[in-house]
Amino acid sequence: MASIASPRPSWQRRLFPAACRLLVLGLLCGCGGQDFQANLHALLEKQRLAAQLQQSLLTTSDGANKSLLAPDEEAASRQAAAAKAAFEAGAAQLQSLSALIEKGKNPKEIEAIKPVVADFAELGSAYAALHALVARNTNVRAARLSRYEAAQAVDRLRQALAPVLAAPDCPAAAAALRAIAAAQAILILHPLHIDERSAAGMDALEAAMNQDDREARAALIALADLAATSALSGPSGDDGAEAQAAKAAQDAYEAFWTVHAAIIGLSRENSNIEAIALTMGRKQLLQAKILTDLAALAAVIDEKQFTATR
Repeated sequence: MASIASPRPSWQRRLFPAACRLLVLGLLCGCGGQDFQANLHALLEKQRLAAQLQQSLLTTSDGANKSLLAPDEEAASRQAAAAKAAFEAGAAQLQSLSALIEKGKNPKEIEAIKPVVADFAELGSAYAALHALVARNTNVRAARLSRYEAAQAVDRLRQALAPVLAAPDCPAAAAALRAIAAAQAILILHPLHIDERSAAGMDALEAAMNQDDREARAALIALADLAATSALSGPSGDDGAEAQAAKAAQDAYEAFWTVHAAIIGLSRENSNIEAIALTMGRKQLLQAKILTDLAALAAVIDEKQFTATR
């Protein structure tokens, strides 16, 4: 069975018939000399570079979008690196294309490439800001802290208070339950804070968490006071089981609150939300503009005006 040849890339399919037409035109006009060959080579090279630049821009945009949607920091860094490499390739292609157009001295091409160069510079600034935000990845880091360190701290609080909950002292057990419930309520609000876009929304969530914090601390103080007068306290100032549990619970809660403060700080930076807004806003507008200007430049190049062979 005869093998099926792989299709040519789109830019080759577009350039091949154009090259054939130019060769025929050159033969008919008696322009088969070195000037014609040089002009033909320059034209094909400009068309190739314009097509490659378009592909680099599309690859860059795709990589940047994927870096924002990546499930973890490693995948985000990998996609961001791919986007950066594609953009750098585009910069080299634009530089080569600019040099060819400058050498050809075609006024229409010189004017047509100016907006492309300006667009590329603006797009570079947008991507630089985007890469910086992705590198910080504060929302992902905040979510990881909440899921692991903060959750483990709440679990240590629960374990510290387990002897109190198992003891027959009902007021102490009630205080322990209030402390655990308040800490758990704060933990539940972390994802909402991380996903919140507005400062006002964050303020409201933090107000609720601060109220829960006050309730947790009040419960732990009440537990410590109960432990100080409990029959479980040992003689000669030696703390009993309830007092030891109260002290361990206070230490566990302070560790939780330290992690909580770090989570709120990272969430307040809101880098991933900013990155999404940047990608969906300014970057998309610049991407659309440069692709439009690049298409206009390609159309000018395709006019095949050979001033050297006139």
